[in-house]
Amino acid sequence: MFRFSHEFVESVPIGICAFDADGHLIASNTEAASIVRLNVNPGVTEAEMLGGLRLYDPTGVLLTPSQYPIIRALRANEEILNEEVVLESSDGSRVIVLVSVRIVHDADGAMRGAIAAVRDITAWRHSEIAYRESEARYERAARAGKVGVWDFDIRTNELYISPLLKELLGYDELELPSTMHAWCDLVHPDDVAPMKENTDARLAGNADTYEIECRRMHKDGTYHVFRVRGSIIRDSFGAPIRITGSDTDITEQKLVDDELRDAGRRKDEFLAMLAHELRNPLAAISNATQMLTMPEMADMADWSREVITRQVAQLTRLIDDLLDVSRITRGKIELRIAPIDPATVVTRAVDAVSTLLQDAKHTLDLVLPPDLPLIDADATRLEQVLVNLLTNAIKYTPDGGNVEVRVERDSNAVVFHVCDSGMGIPEDVLPKVFDLFAQDKRSLDRSLGGLGIGLTIVERLVAMHGGSVSARSDGPGKGSTFSVSLPVSKSEFQEIEPLPMSGVVQPRNILIIDDNRDNAVGMAVLLRQRGHHVDMVHDGMAGMERAKENGHDIVLLDIGLPGLDGYEVARRIRASVARQPVIIAVSGYAQQEDRRRSHEAG
Repeated sequence: MFRFSHEFVESVPIGICAFDADGHLIASNTEAASIVRLNVNPGVTEAEMLGGLRLYDPTGVLLTPSQYPIIRALRANEEILNEEVVLESSDGSRVIVLVSVRIVHDADGAMRGAIAAVRDITAWRHSEIAYRESEARYERAARAGKVGVWDFDIRTNELYISPLLKELLGYDELELPSTMHAWCDLVHPDDVAPMKENTDARLAGNADTYEIECRRMHKDGTYHVFRVRGSIIRDSFGAPIRITGSDTDITEQKLVDDELRDAGRRKDEFLAMLAHELRNPLAAISNATQMLTMPEMADMADWSREVITRQVAQLTRLIDDLLDVSRITRGKIELRIAPIDPATVVTRAVDAVSTLLQDAKHTLDLVLPPDLPLIDADATRLEQVLVNLLTNAIKYTPDGGNVEVRVERDSNAVVFHVCDSGMGIPEDVLPKVFDLFAQDKRSLDRSLGGLGIGLTIVERLVAMHGGSVSARSDGPGKGSTFSVSLPVSKSEFQEIEPLPMSGVVQPRNILIIDDNRDNAVGMAVLLRQRGHHVDMVHDGMAGMERAKENGHDIVLLDIGLPGLDGYEVARRIRASVARQPVIIAVSGYAQQEDRRRSHEAG
């Protein structure tokens, strides 16, 4: 029925099969049989020719015999062009082929059969898949690294900008024209000349690569910082013919670098202020101490003692603030949350700063509504928050100013406002006012004192309570307002946590074990003045012996004793003394591990 040159068919590098109108194989070439070891015996049907092969479409759906290309073409009397089919052998191996079927008609137009061409595209398809995977990996890496590529043909002035690079600037691929004019228009005006000079120098010289930073305008109007790397391609005569390269968005990295530099600067400023704040009280204490030793300065004794007391209190506050901010930032502070009355805490905070108010000749306005609900808070820590805010308000308000404390209910929260008529806060400082080590230039006037970490403590403590704190100011010289918002207590009818009350202390028999004789003598004098009986020793072994001899109520035990440390002394006292005293650790070591070891030692 069909006549064609056997030599021609065998020379074609694709499989060719001829079928009659019923779908029986008439003839085929060797390539058809070799693709997947087809049964090419004349007279077999397409299904028989395929034998144990299974056919799948490109999506992996198994085809039934009625869906095979030859059968469909003969039934529909229409051609099939380049249909992809996956042939799977019984051993699991797969071959991907393109099948084309052409219907053959006789002179009268009657269908006489079909010719099928089968081309093995397995290697090509695998290469395509590998290429796509490689492209996808590159796309993921470029997107993760925020790297876009570009290419400029110097001879034709044609510019290619990758879609990702346009996306990094907020544009769709077709939204930003790939022209040098449009591209250069995005460069920050201050960066245009340096970029041109750098590129021109490389084009005129022998260097073929360059790197420079520039700012490009994002679609939203902001400038992003890019690291631009370029490579110059030259012809055989050394003339530049194109430049290809990449732009990496390093905006976030630049912001982090700036923040790190700012943090380092603030840390250095903080350390300088810390040194200043420590030296001043120490100098005053040293001077007052020397005056106390001079007989001719006897009339200044009371004044000297007041100076020492005041400056020691200042040093204590500084150290307490440092310890607090350290513990808070490391999450080492535990709050004693209980329902408390906001008015009571405010009153105690105002009492705590009353002397400062009087010294500064400020007026105080206190607004406390009578129907305030309870709040769940740690009374001591909340008082610390309010005292810090009040202290700042007093310090940064010129003498004779006004400080206001106003408390109000706002929905399900109680809000504490501390307002002053003082120096105010610049607009650029407000967003960073609660940052650790952050201080306004006003803090350079060190007569005001302080380390500038009080607001950090306020912000962290309020956050630990589940509340929020904010700062507001209309600018320098216009005062400021700090507002603390805390949620209302879950139950307004719970018993209110009583605030600590002072009481009368009964005389006790106390043993001091401390190798620092100045500390030991100082404590002994103060305790004896308050009516207590005090024994004093300066090493661990002597302390153990004295503890056995006398029935002490309390032992004040230094942890850092030489030789036998305080932990071991405590353990031996617990093991050998009949009448067990209360042992109180006296130490500058106050970390969680130190507390744990003290508890274990007794």
